[in-house]
Amino acid sequence: MDLNITNTKVLTIQEIEDIQYLDGFSLTEKAYMDYISTIKDCSNINYEDAKKKIIRNLLLSNEAHTNRVEKHKRLYYYGNLSIGLNTREMSIYFIKNYIQTDYKFKLDIEKRRVLNVIMGIKEDK
Repeated sequence: MDLNITNTKVLTIQEIEDIQYLDGFSLTEKAYMDYISTIKDCSNINYEDAKKKIIRNLLLSNEAHTNRVEKHKRLYYYGNLSIGLNTREMSIYFIKNYIQTDYKFKLDIEKRRVLNVIMGIKEDK
């Protein structure tokens, strides 16, 4: 993924490296179909744009407690959206919306805005 690194005051070098690392993950067909069918205003989004938005959401999310998933599988919560990563297969394999969790989530609006610019994500207002 080409990154437009112009204003990175909000991001650390590690987070920029994380974008590049996560870009190496594939988005499974099932996860892509679940994303476009359950996320508001995403029914016509293409694979690459969906993957960018999911990576952005991962960077803004909270990781679930490690004992809830297998060692090579990681689970993240972005509000009521759950995102599953398989680090062995290097894939985003699970997307589920409307999950009720005990994890508190507070969206960092400025960081989201900067990630959108850096990653070339366009959103309808």
